[in-house]
Amino acid sequence: MTSSSDRPDGSAEEAGGEGPPKKNRFIVNVAKATGVRITLMVVNLTSALILARIMGPEQYGIYIFAFAIMSLIALPGQAGLPSINVREISFRIVDRDWAGVLGIVIFTRRLVLGYSLVAGTAILAVYWFFLSDWLSAEEADAILWSALLIPAFILVNVTGANIRGLKRLLLGQLVETLFRPVLFLGFILLLVFPFGQPLDASSAMLMHACGAGFALVISLIILRWILVPKSAGLTPTCDRRAILKSIAPLTMVAGMQLILGKTDIMMLRVMRSPEEVGYYQVALQWANLALFVHQAVLMVSGPSIARAYRKGDLVAVQRTLTASARLVFLGALPLGILLLFFGEEIIGMSFGAEYIPAVSALSILLIARMVKASFGPIIQLSKMLGWENLMFGLVTVSALINVVLNYLLIPSYGIAGAAIAAVIADFFWKTALVGLAWWRLGLVSFPIGKGVQGNPSTPQDEETK
Repeated sequence: MTSSSDRPDGSAEEAGGEGPPKKNRFIVNVAKATGVRITLMVVNLTSALILARIMGPEQYGIYIFAFAIMSLIALPGQAGLPSINVREISFRIVDRDWAGVLGIVIFTRRLVLGYSLVAGTAILAVYWFFLSDWLSAEEADAILWSALLIPAFILVNVTGANIRGLKRLLLGQLVETLFRPVLFLGFILLLVFPFGQPLDASSAMLMHACGAGFALVISLIILRWILVPKSAGLTPTCDRRAILKSIAPLTMVAGMQLILGKTDIMMLRVMRSPEEVGYYQVALQWANLALFVHQAVLMVSGPSIARAYRKGDLVAVQRTLTASARLVFLGALPLGILLLFFGEEIIGMSFGAEYIPAVSALSILLIARMVKASFGPIIQLSKMLGWENLMFGLVTVSALINVVLNYLLIPSYGIAGAAIAAVIADFFWKTALVGLAWWRLGLVSFPIGKGVQGNPSTPQDEETK
């Protein structure tokens, strides 16, 4: 009988039980993850509704702009680390190397803390010497408070990835995706409604930092509870050079991904107005809800793909890809169709009539999300296969395409132009990855298609290509 530690889907059996049948285990894990995503969807939407209605389009747009700046600054300390932690910890669990697991956790945490100190100091310096001249007082203050958010923002995500790599999929998802937004919403409800405190972009950023801080404390306690019984008395070991070698390309990949995701917001602010940033964020908020199953599937499929690939079992990898793509597409279809036909009414009822201009971008983004859903977990597959350098090349070209198209389209078409630019750039590199997965390994990431039926190559074979 295969032990739970050897299972490619990463599920852990409860003591004394056999757990669900193997063919159902992935579905069970995805169902749990989907429950987390639905909760996250409700929490994020509630927070966005409160912020948008209380602050209005201008202050809400400033908050979104400041958060985008913070995300870019936090990128080198965060990008790549969650994926590396999931992949490397999953590999070491297969090898039963608990000293190596402990070493990775400690080393990546130190990297995050060191970078956060540098980034926070840099923000403070830039604030005192430059921001007051470049931006409005409200925008400069909001960016200043983001310095407090950076350490917890990064470490919560990395700690959640540690926990997922340790085969506690549901708990890791709660830490990585849910704790911080829930606590942020709690601060909003506690301070705004009972005490009637005014809410602007800088105070919203400060509340976000407080929520992230509390989430970090909770997540570190959970990780210690899981890891200490397995690693007590062991001396941490870590191939730091190998980790750093992987961080560099993955950081660049994630950096370009973030540029793809934030270029539209940044260029809208530069070329149009804070109000249009607010409209565009509302369109993104609703369009991204259509993919709420997508992130849930990625959380489960990543460790599963990593462990199966480590064993050279491409049949198991293909099985995970097909199941993931079908679940993502079927999950996106109902809400996507509903928003396409009734988007204006839904935005008016939820965010208010002043945000109805967001509809022009919503329709474009929704169609793109539906197509994206059919691609399955292609990015997660590429990261688990170690295609960091390849991904960096593709996503760099896409980022350049995105900047050029935004520059050409935003002046004439506003948020609709930003949406078109983002969609074209996003499709370019993901379509290329889909083709390469088929060409190199015979893997199909779509909801239909048989893909690998045998086991024509091993991880070692692929690494030499």
